[in-house]
Amino acid sequence: AEAELSAALDAPFAWRRASNDAHAILEVFGCEDWRRPPAYDRPGFEVAGRDVLDVGAQVGTFARRALAAGAASVAAFEPEPANARLLRENLREFPTAAVFEAAVVGAEGVDEAELVLGKDYQGVANTWRHSLRAWTHYSGDVQVATVAALSFGAAVDRAAAAAGRPPTFCKIDVEGAELDILAAVDDWRDLDRLVVEYSFTKRRSLAAFRDAADRLRRHFPTVECDRLPDAGDEWPHRTDALVFCSR
Repeated sequence: AEAELSAALDAPFAWRRASNDAHAILEVFGCEDWRRPPAYDRPGFEVAGRDVLDVGAQVGTFARRALAAGAASVAAFEPEPANARLLRENLREFPTAAVFEAAVVGAEGVDEAELVLGKDYQGVANTWRHSLRAWTHYSGDVQVATVAALSFGAAVDRAAAAAGRPPTFCKIDVEGAELDILAAVDDWRDLDRLVVEYSFTKRRSLAAFRDAADRLRRHFPTVECDRLPDAGDEWPHRTDALVFCSR
């Protein structure tokens, strides 16, 4: 992770060793040793010149890579307090970046939410599996933080106010809450590129995914998920997948 950051970014990047931050970095920047390309790199989804909305920004890995790639602005939303502190640190030198410490949810009129924090495992701090209570996979004794929340539409409004222009590119990675967002949003505004990590491991039904994809196609004629199986009723893999939407 340190090598990937040093090769790609000019300015320092704050992250926690012995934590999942390294996994987030390698997901976004890729890892040649693991033969993993950068997860969000896809022809037609370049961010140069675009105003970007980053929903579920964690510590700012995607946001910083977007700025390095020429994004005109980034509005980053992250609800977990420790992550948000690092997010602000990683974006404070960038005048076209705005940080909002809040969860983005599907429902309108919500101003706070309960966030279940990820459980550490074998000495590794879990810094990226925080999820809203409705979508947590943890049971029993859990640590919960009450965080600020707002609807997706309100997040778009705040991003537009910060940049002076509406966002046209959006990335969503919110550990299950995207399922509520996809069900609730009818108007994707000026967005013509949307990348969503779809939590198949929280809702394995392929019929439910196809319903979500049909809703997305009302705005985005092209909706693609490279790992989608040709047959079957349930998601067969152990990890989630990215869905790329464009118009």
